[in-house]
Amino acid sequence: MKRTIIVLSLPLMFALAAIAADEITVNAYLKVSKGVFELTRSINQYKVSQFGRSSDHHIQVIGSNTWEQVTIIADVATNGWTFCRNLNTDRASYIDLGVRSTGSGYTNHTAFARLYGADIGIIPLHPTNSFYASSFSTNSGGINLEIWVNEQ
Repeated sequence: MKRTIIVLSLPLMFALAAIAADEITVNAYLKVSKGVFELTRSINQYKVSQFGRSSDHHIQVIGSNTWEQVTIIADVATNGWTFCRNLNTDRASYIDLGVRSTGSGYTNHTAFARLYGADIGIIPLHPTNSFYASSFSTNSGGINLEIWVNEQ
């Protein structure tokens, strides 16, 4: 008896992708222990609708002691949930994330987050505002910042 096997993997994968939910899922767990004090917070499966289809994932070198605009490609029309990671493992080096308050120049920016070596941050960005980064490094070079912006 002759058997014929038909592989439907590609059409099936495309069909599943076409009916998949357009959403971003965030899982967060934070536990703080200090002596007898302990606090745990967790959010499992926090889901947000994703209306856009674009995302931007890249590594940007952030220079020391200067604020640089974090590059987000034009295809990402409205900023959404963003993953940031300091790729430097030196805990003495850090990257500040911030916004420009007025004008330009180093003193016209306000930091809202600091990522020490190997730290990560998951941030729901303002849909249209740019954000900036500055670094302090124990060596003379900049620090690599991994960025993954998902369109909202």
